[in-house]
Amino acid sequence: MLYSENPRVHYDKPQLAEVICQLRFPAILSIGAREPVDFQEAVRGMFPRYTAKEEQPAAKITGLGTPGAKVETPKPVINHNFISADGHWKLNLTSSFISLSTVAYAGWESFGKQFDLPLVHFIRIYKPAFFERIGLRYVNIFSRRALELEGEPWRELIAAPYLGVLAEELGRIHSPWWGYLWRASRAALALIALCTVWAAGHDLLDCVNGWSRPELPGRESVYADDYGIEKYVLDRWRPRGAKKLGGYRFTVPMAWVEQWEAAYEDEEGMEVREAFCGLTVCLRADTWRFWEPCSPSQYMILDNTAADSQGNRYVYDGQRTDCRSFFCRTWSQPFTTWYMVYLYLPGPEEPPEWVDIPVGCGGDAIRVDLRGEVVR
Repeated sequence: MLYSENPRVHYDKPQLAEVICQLRFPAILSIGAREPVDFQEAVRGMFPRYTAKEEQPAAKITGLGTPGAKVETPKPVINHNFISADGHWKLNLTSSFISLSTVAYAGWESFGKQFDLPLVHFIRIYKPAFFERIGLRYVNIFSRRALELEGEPWRELIAAPYLGVLAEELGRIHSPWWGYLWRASRAALALIALCTVWAAGHDLLDCVNGWSRPELPGRESVYADDYGIEKYVLDRWRPRGAKKLGGYRFTVPMAWVEQWEAAYEDEEGMEVREAFCGLTVCLRADTWRFWEPCSPSQYMILDNTAADSQGNRYVYDGQRTDCRSFFCRTWSQPFTTWYMVYLYLPGPEEPPEWVDIPVGCGGDAIRVDLRGEVVR
């Protein structure tokens, strides 16, 4: 590995949660065709623990919005995991990439040295033609509590250029009092708009509700989604309670586990039907400020990493095979924003006891406890 001579800065309270370095190469079919016995023997001293998972990349919907819309499912991928004895380091090997990740990052020098030997053995054994892409990801989770800065607004800790269009939204959710002064100039306009809404009566509100809120499954066990796919509801929950994030009150009207089948053609043109399973969580964010509902951007959810009680992590990144996939759709009303979060499960046998869904950029997560049917 190459090392820069630039000075390194080490923080007393580092906020790094994980560091991942991935090298992608043209597919080597022998890695997926048989177990990597020689490679394991070469790295077993550093990574004595081994697991292998057959992972299904996220399904892709083609022809969205047309009568011919269909779900295409890539072939499963065998992901070989070589883990250190203390569990802090993990080496992943598939037919198209090798990666090293750690939750105990001390510096690039030590990280690079940890990757050097496995990479040498990989090149010696499998002889990749070349590397197509090298990716290095630093996952930071900033916690005001860990930094002893709970009283400070996020906008004072992270410069606005790094937050982009979320700077104002972040201030509203995690530090709403700072925005009240400049909003006072809009009080007259807000009062007029409120009177107009109430004057329109219940007919107007019913009309708004008709097009701006999601439809949840009824008591039936089978329903068709917006794309016409027939889905079977295996279990459902209606968690109690709510969580306050700034000026918004988050509840979970319903969560359910569903299963469905999708058809696609294989390389020989034969139709293949495959079953999928997912956990759907409906989040509802309410506020009395109808002129300023919670942001309807789906990236309020998708820019984060969700997690569940079984140790699975969910990201909106179809290229990552070390995490499962999830997606989000949104609806908006004058007082309410809905986030429908879809998490792809490995199977319907044992749904997780709880799932953590972060909202916004502040790291605050909503825990949906399915076993206790409560929001925390």
